[in-house]
Amino acid sequence: MLYVDSDPIVLAHARAHVGGNKSASVVEADITDPTRCCSTAKSLALPRLDQAIAIVCTATLHYYSTDSAGAVMKTYLDAAASGSCTVVSHSSTLKTTAPAPFDGSRSNSTH
Repeated sequence: MLYVDSDPIVLAHARAHVGGNKSASVVEADITDPTRCCSTAKSLALPRLDQAIAIVCTATLHYYSTDSAGAVMKTYLDAAASGSCTVVSHSSTLKTTAPAPFDGSRSNSTH
């Protein structure tokens, strides 16, 4: 696992979480610079980019400019081996219909 962030506080927490795990590394870098992130990953051999990997971008798209988001993500995807997968989440200010209220039919109670 390669964890990338540029915030010193977030990096400190990530390093504490990763600890001595030899399968994980924490790198200070700018996620909007995928070329640097990918070259750092290659130099650390974490993850092995010649094998299928998961690219997880949760709540990060707002850091990219509207004009560059597609190109940035394409660079990450192009660096990943065949069979890799990508997870992207992003918030929205669009108003949607609220889900139906929970009716209790899937309750975990045992009475």
